Amino acid sequence: MLGLSGFLLLIGLPIHALAHDDPASLRTQEGPVDCPALLSIRTLKVIPATKGTALVTPAGSRFRHFAMRPHSFGENGKYSTTVYYSTKSVAPGKASVVVGLFHGMNAEISHGGSMFNMMQALTKAEKNIEPGSALDQMRKKTPRVQDIYAEAPDLPGCGNNSDVTPLDTYEGIIDYYTQYVKDLRARAPNRPFVAVGFCYSSGFLIEVSRRNPGLIDGLILTGLIVPERELGLEFAIGVESEMYRSGSLAKNPAVQTRADPAYGNLPWGNQDQPTGTTPTLLLIGQKDPFQSESAKSVFQAWTKKNPSNLKYLEVKGGGHGVLGPIEGHPNGFVTVLTEVNRMLKRVQK
Repeated sequence: MLGLSGFLLLIGLPIHALAHDDPASLRTQEGPVDCPALLSIRTLKVIPATKGTALVTPAGSRFRHFAMRPHSFGENGKYSTTVYYSTKSVAPGKASVVVGLFHGMNAEISHGGSMFNMMQALTKAEKNIEPGSALDQMRKKTPRVQDIYAEAPDLPGCGNNSDVTPLDTYEGIIDYYTQYVKDLRARAPNRPFVAVGFCYSSGFLIEVSRRNPGLIDGLILTGLIVPERELGLEFAIGVESEMYRSGSLAKNPAVQTRADPAYGNLPWGNQDQPTGTTPTLLLIGQKDPFQSESAKSVFQAWTKKNPSNLKYLEVKGGGHGVLGPIEGHPNGFVTVLTEVNRMLKRVQK
């Protein structure tokens, strides 16, 4: 839900995720990325560079990302999406863990590239952290996840797929997530699968897991909004509306999807164990403006009733997103990294 402009620190994305230098000098955190041809996209423009590429949002911010390819799934190719992927990752069928990265909706970071920036901070050593800094020291002590394969699709109506009919019905959204996960699992048979959700995607993934026991082996949920209106949804919408009115967020023409009505239909908001027996890591930033104290109390109650399968962490200094270095809070980054590693290791057993 949160926009990118002016809110990097709040959401916990690494500062170096943005670059304002010459696109020809841009590199991904993994090194050069092959971009053989100019890709002209309606609202998010990909610029080929000598080494790597730069994705330019409508607001003009550049961030590092990965090569892209078209991908269709569902009955008769019902859905069309753009998948961001690492050119150096292990093949899906040989990965120790397969990861699906699902972005939020309604704002400037509503595209798969933002999720890959978050995940790469957890799996690869940062190249742009100041040597000798507290964060540099902490990350050197923390092992990275190895041999994973991850995909981050652009949802219909968002990002590079803004020209695709947006998801605008509850069942349509649930069907999209379900079909995508089934397709990814079919391409990686017998591999454990972890779904990583941000904001609204976290909530929809809970329902997909509830409806399809065994489809998702592990959930990592960040910025989760409680669909029960007074506790979560209406509070979050109110905060976002104030930010738009104050000018602190810039509405993004690349996002046509308004998932609020569908999100309010999620049935698990009042349940005491919504994630059931699916191993779940729930990460909420201590400074997340979209979370009420009442919602945090709900998360704590879930954990007390389901301690063997659900772990809830409030991340010190974190905002709406916490999968990445948090300025001034290196311990928070290491805590998140350690818990994500632990989850990915758990599903391998």
